Amino acid sequence: MLFMPFLPDAWQNYILWGHNVIAAFVGITNRWAIVGGCLAILGIIAIVGGISTVKRKRFGLSLAGAICAMPSWILGILAVTFVALGKREFKAEN
Repeated sequence: MLFMPFLPDAWQNYILWGHNVIAAFVGITNRWAIVGGCLAILGIIAIVGGISTVKRKRFGLSLAGAICAMPSWILGILAVTFVALGKREFKAEN
């Protein structure tokens, strides 16, 4: 597998596609835990970016938060659109 060259093939299969269970989460494989962790990180960045948008402090952080909201499809597209259209508002505050 090309995306994790530092691990042997057996470990890559064990981590990503194995049927082992993570402790305390009965029935959840590692693959779903990794996907859930990634989505949780994107959600945290989206929340921080949303707070930055409301305060009109940092345009870059606001746009990054809107882009991290993209897994929610329609709301993510709307967030990117509205933040991009409101770019002048951020410059007016500084």
